[in-house]
Amino acid sequence: MSADAVRAASFPVLTCPLCNSPHAKRVADALPNLYSEKLAELLHVSESALLSLLSNVQCLSCGLIYKSRWLQPDLLKQLFQGAVALHPKGWDAISGRFSTNSLRYELQTLHAACLAQDRPRIARHQRASRSILESIIDYSSSKHVAELLDRIDRAAIDPNLLIDCEPAITQLAPNLIEPAPFKRFSGFASKPLWAWLEEQLGDIKNYAELGCPLWGFLPSSAASNTTKTYLSRNEHNYWGAGCTQNALPCVQAMQQRAEVKVCAWEAKPPQTFDLLGMFQYLDHVEAPLQLMQQALFLSHAVALVLDETHQPCAVQHVSAWPLLAVHYIAKRCNAQVISGFTPIQDSGNELFLLRRVA
Repeated sequence: MSADAVRAASFPVLTCPLCNSPHAKRVADALPNLYSEKLAELLHVSESALLSLLSNVQCLSCGLIYKSRWLQPDLLKQLFQGAVALHPKGWDAISGRFSTNSLRYELQTLHAACLAQDRPRIARHQRASRSILESIIDYSSSKHVAELLDRIDRAAIDPNLLIDCEPAITQLAPNLIEPAPFKRFSGFASKPLWAWLEEQLGDIKNYAELGCPLWGFLPSSAASNTTKTYLSRNEHNYWGAGCTQNALPCVQAMQQRAEVKVCAWEAKPPQTFDLLGMFQYLDHVEAPLQLMQQALFLSHAVALVLDETHQPCAVQHVSAWPLLAVHYIAKRCNAQVISGFTPIQDSGNELFLLRRVA
């Protein structure tokens, strides 16, 4: 019944969403996360059954990694407009939650969940506490971070491991002031990145973004000398009008922080943008080639931030983008690929600038 429920809520992807080739090989399945947890609850199946059937494959022609089965629109609507209607990473970028007090709260709440053996709450607060620790600059070299991560991982079996975390928290307090760049609590806006983009393109006078309105340059002061536009576009596999916190929609939260125009994607803005930012959005899109063709019609260049592909493609992502696939889509869109902004790589992301060839 588990497999039947997943099959009924999905459909087989018979050809590559990028190049239409039918030839692919299976690669590593997605790891459990918030989205697999919620999808499994919606379908009343185990996460393992879900992840096994929504397996990742890689196209042998263009290199794109994509799902062998993909979810029906009705289920995606339940996920992104109901179960996870709020985009956690977007709101975290403006939340101020990267702090000693937030870490202390997450560990205390995790301890209570472990004592109650409340599996969903354990998973939620394990993710939350890990996300704070992993946003510490050079976290992997800190013995105090390693100690807390080990306790978090083993707390469901032995909740007492979380009783005396205060000494490690105190030692980490000086490191819990400024989060590492390009991670959960900082988003993708930074002055060095903006300077690099202008080195490649010249002055960026008209800038637009597609996707989450909160974690890029739109609400940030890092790109203050440009006209900013948020392009609102509906995608089954993405957050929408339900992305609110304390009754405040994400688009309004953006506009409280900066002067930003809002334009529907379908309206085809009259001006051509100098740059369009697309940060961790392309991997959610069901028809990526068509989207990129439209994007490079509207803008002289597109800045793509993509997950590194050494990690399995997450269950909520239609695709993942190795370098071969990035070059394939650029060629199909008559664009040049520019890379080399290495500071972003420590965050587990890659940046590619696709510039339209005249």
